[in-house]
Amino acid sequence: MNQMNDGRADAVGTLRISREVLSTIAATAASEVAGVHSLTAAPVDLKGMFSKRQLPKSVAVTLRDDIAEVELHLILNGEVKIPIVSEKVQRAVKDAIQSMTRITVSKVHVVIEGINFSAAAAAI
Repeated sequence: MNQMNDGRADAVGTLRISREVLSTIAATAASEVAGVHSLTAAPVDLKGMFSKRQLPKSVAVTLRDDIAEVELHLILNGEVKIPIVSEKVQRAVKDAIQSMTRITVSKVHVVIEGINFSAAAAAI
């Protein structure tokens, strides 16, 4: 969980924003970028399948001293330019989290897990 104070002198308490809320903001922002087909869970290695760790998620948020680092796993549409869409996703996620929460986002890592060519074929 995150604690932050917006710097107002009349503040009466603290604000806590969970990682799940930040993940939801990031997922929503990424899915609204043109060229993103869907978010997908990170792949699991065989050793990880049998451990008691949580199942992999499509968005992972790490918080250190009110600074967030985000990792997203995406499937893109087949007709897109991967570097351009990735940069747009990074910008959208960073802007959404920072504007909604005032938490600084230091990095947004985009991992392309696959390409959906069926959307490109349907457009022909």
